[in-house]
Amino acid sequence: PMETRRIDPFQTDSSGKRALRSFSLAERDRRYAQVRKLMAARDLECLLVPATDAGEAQANSRYLSQVGGVQGGAWVVFPAAGEATAIVSAEREWRMWTANLIWPKDLRWGNFSQLVPDRIGELGLRGGRIGVIGLVDQDMRPEGVILHETWRRITAALPQAKFVPANDVLEFSRVLKGPEEIEVIQRITDANEDAIAKMMEVARAGVEEG
Repeated sequence: PMETRRIDPFQTDSSGKRALRSFSLAERDRRYAQVRKLMAARDLECLLVPATDAGEAQANSRYLSQVGGVQGGAWVVFPAAGEATAIVSAEREWRMWTANLIWPKDLRWGNFSQLVPDRIGELGLRGGRIGVIGLVDQDMRPEGVILHETWRRITAALPQAKFVPANDVLEFSRVLKGPEEIEVIQRITDANEDAIAKMMEVARAGVEEG
């Protein structure tokens, strides 16, 4: 029989607290710097990145907030300078992510169509040039991923803002992988190879999939 490698899904901080693994602040800064470089090239003062399908682990909003997966996603308000804000829909989600993530520091919960404009107002960008991810032409989603009523309410609350599609900002940013991301990819590859090896060990004619 093959040997299996056990990987602890938790990490322990200096105080002894056990929490789910989080990318480091250095990885956050690497990502944010690259995104802001591309924002500057597009003359964007802020990005809006919507939550998407709960099962889409590679959601753009997760790249900037770490929030996503089967627990659901976050709307991210990402200014060209200053604190990024992630907004989840329920207090239960807020408690879970707050307990486990090193970043983002500004994590809120409530109604997306209310809290997104509120944060834009706090940033002084009600009349700003704002890039929107997933508005149209997202990969395999030509009509975008934002719910119509959510978008209607956000734009109604920000009538002076100039919204522009900006999928390319995150598409180009995510192509460049950092060391921590590469480590995660390697762990996933190792797990897949172990699973394939186990299937080859037990699969034979007449054995059911279960």
